Amino acid sequence: MKTRWLGKNIDLNILQHFVEDFFRKKGFSLFTEKSGSVVMILAKGKYGENLISITVKIEGNPMDFYVELISKDVPAWLTSFSFFLNYLGLGYFYSKKLDMLAVYKALEEEFWNYLDEVVDKCKE
Repeated sequence: MKTRWLGKNIDLNILQHFVEDFFRKKGFSLFTEKSGSVVMILAKGKYGENLISITVKIEGNPMDFYVELISKDVPAWLTSFSFFLNYLGLGYFYSKKLDMLAVYKALEEEFWNYLDEVVDKCKE
């Protein structure tokens, strides 16, 4: 999922540290790479009973920036078609992937709620 913020005037270095803190507090190991106006944070760790790998991309400037959350553990097609798989009775065959989707969705919701609070607090 990708979210864009306009007109917030946020120091993106501070935002990066808050994102890293979010994952550190959850016990994830982190690798951060900066290139120009793009910051990539790779977080790997255990969430619940599952190992998950998350990439967070922060891109833009203080007045217009994007934050994108990506997990290679959850295929993009699965997020779109998980309802149909269950509806058609195929959920059993994809149960492991659907379990990972549920884990990812829970982490994603927690992350976006946290990030909304951080952006509101950091407005200059």
